[in-house]
Amino acid sequence: MLNKKIAVIGGDFRQAVVAELLTEKGVEVAVFALEKESSSVSGATIAADLAGALCDASAVVLPLPVSRDGKCVNTPLSSHVIELADLVSCLSPETAVIGGMLDFELFKGYKCFDYYEMEDFKLLNAVPTAEGAIAIAMDSLKTTLHGSKALILGCGRIGKVLAKDLGALGTLVTLAVRKDEQRAWCEINGFKTADYGELESLIGEFDVIFNTVPYVIIKEGILNAVNNQTPIIDLASKPFGVDYATAKELGKTVIIAQSLPGKVAPISAGRIISHSVCNILRKERIL
Repeated sequence: MLNKKIAVIGGDFRQAVVAELLTEKGVEVAVFALEKESSSVSGATIAADLAGALCDASAVVLPLPVSRDGKCVNTPLSSHVIELADLVSCLSPETAVIGGMLDFELFKGYKCFDYYEMEDFKLLNAVPTAEGAIAIAMDSLKTTLHGSKALILGCGRIGKVLAKDLGALGTLVTLAVRKDEQRAWCEINGFKTADYGELESLIGEFDVIFNTVPYVIIKEGILNAVNNQTPIIDLASKPFGVDYATAKELGKTVIIAQSLPGKVAPISAGRIISHSVCNILRKERIL
């Protein structure tokens, strides 16, 4: 039903894209704490305050992440400070809460959805993440990726997209894998594989290393074997995949590359969030 109101609160340029795409679907949208990008959401109502934005809203779309400090809504495009407790106090019991990296305990009693944990979001988000990683590699290397040797630690969503993109550029790709089905996928797609146990003896031959595994794999023994000219690009979430203190001591080049979609392709990243948000809204019969 297209007569429902949706509030879009806080966030970065991706949230502005979400608000604009929702208005294009004929939805009534009220935005708050996005004033630095208000021109990008011309079809939405710019609310004067939080209560006005949330009044009669069937759903509220919060940013990714919802909060960076656990106390306030993430509002980089606004001078407004929105405490999470104030946000909760303004919500109607019927309002669906949608956000990225959402604290369900904080919104206990409300119908909550975390699009960051949805499989469709993760799959689509792997594309700008991989492209951003390649951009970092191109900027870090003194050679072309074509003909270079790349090692990818992990064969999940991001690892697979990254391998295909690198392969299309003529990069010689090896993936470190654990499971037989991952080895089979690599064989089908023409990529070499390595076991994690043999990394120390192999890692010195690579021109660029990408980590997608969120636990520390690249420790001192492996770091000693890494060529000093080889950049290690860590795409994993905390606790990351590299022993950073040791890497610094050894003079290795390590690049923490978090939140790449919002940095390198914010419009595409906003569209991906909108895709997942709209799936939620349709299932809840709000859209």
